[in-house]
Amino acid sequence: MEIKRTLSSTSDTSIKTQRLSSSTTSNSTNWSDLVPELLQLILSKLLSVQIIRFKSVCSSWNRVAESYISSSFYTPLVSETPCLLLPAQDYDPDDCHYRTTDSRCFYSLEDKKEYNLTNMSNLFNYRDCCIGSSHGWLILLHNSKPNFPCLLNSFSNVPNSPFLVNPFSKVRIELPLLNWHQVEDEYVVFSKAILLSDPSHDKDFRIVLIKHEFHFSKSFFFFKKGDPGWITVDNDENKFYIDIISRDNHLYALTTDFCIEAWDFRGDLLPVKIRKIHPSITENLSESLRINIDLYVTQSYLVDSCGDLLLAVRFIGNFVNQEGEVVDESHLVDDELNYPLVSPYQTKMFHVYKLDSSEQNWIEVDNLHNQVLLVGLNQSMSFSAVEISGCQRNSIYFSDDNWEEMRAAFSHGGHDFGVFSLKNKSVELFNWHNLGRINPSPIWIIPNPW
Repeated sequence: MEIKRTLSSTSDTSIKTQRLSSSTTSNSTNWSDLVPELLQLILSKLLSVQIIRFKSVCSSWNRVAESYISSSFYTPLVSETPCLLLPAQDYDPDDCHYRTTDSRCFYSLEDKKEYNLTNMSNLFNYRDCCIGSSHGWLILLHNSKPNFPCLLNSFSNVPNSPFLVNPFSKVRIELPLLNWHQVEDEYVVFSKAILLSDPSHDKDFRIVLIKHEFHFSKSFFFFKKGDPGWITVDNDENKFYIDIISRDNHLYALTTDFCIEAWDFRGDLLPVKIRKIHPSITENLSESLRINIDLYVTQSYLVDSCGDLLLAVRFIGNFVNQEGEVVDESHLVDDELNYPLVSPYQTKMFHVYKLDSSEQNWIEVDNLHNQVLLVGLNQSMSFSAVEISGCQRNSIYFSDDNWEEMRAAFSHGGHDFGVFSLKNKSVELFNWHNLGRINPSPIWIIPNPW
């Protein structure tokens, strides 16, 4: 009898469970029918990259998100997770058919995943050359020569067409043509472009380019929305520029001798240089530059970090063997071919310095604490690893901006991106797909959903 009662009890429980399950299933919530007020409450807690994923759930969520973002209620969270914009996952740099593919990928530092951005072909394609990332926008040049990134050929007689793209909101803004009388060299590379404000909110946004002539540039190209064309601003002190950033509504420019110039671009007339800083460099930096001149090239970045101006000097090994060692070019030469079989360059080290404006010198920094630097083709920036999940504190995230090698090589380029730890003095590369050449080069961008 006990056994029967036990079986009967178990059977009753099973029936009740089935009924409960059936009832729950029949009354389950249709997530696409959630009221807009509840969805907006959810959206108010999300980062931009999360909003992008939110929009892809279904058409009704997408409509609510678009309406919310464009409303006066929407205020972006202070700290947004940086993403690395990449070619599509099936991209083959040697197959021209993929140059018109409709998608791009972005890698989120927050969850260490790649996501597809679709319907991109109407905005830009793989022939278009990206020369900057700023305020969530890409600055691109229409490039008629796909094998030479960012090259302008003065003999083609075809004006170069710069434009802006927000890959997340899918907005494109055309800019005036760059005329050839402004670009007098046979080949010119634009090494950096930044926006001084966000075009999503500033109808009078300004943009500045620096060109790359035999490694360095003495000129800015400047455009303000509403102006008929670009203005060339030449340095009157024969200084060469290697990086530019926007800070306190001014442009700060880093020169080859590690001096800093502050420019005011806000007026209706020509930009005005308002300040010059000539700090001395440390003996350690001077010695490092001298010793490594034969095996390394350097790239320097100016970064605004917690109110301080930082100088980050990147050491890139010209020739790195399969063991990761920087070697002389002759070590990679084949006896029969007489040229290097493989010559991939690779970032091996960063030195960081802080400006002491009172003493007019650069002070070496060995610890960024919770700060993280982001350098490369993007506008150099700093953010807190405490506020941004997924980032290594006290580190530098970098992308490939080695223009000289990228334009000269056909077997590699764009591959040199990853993270450098100041604590361990070590580099971790991020080339997940093991591609020798990635063209266009990956670029860091802060998602902007407008």
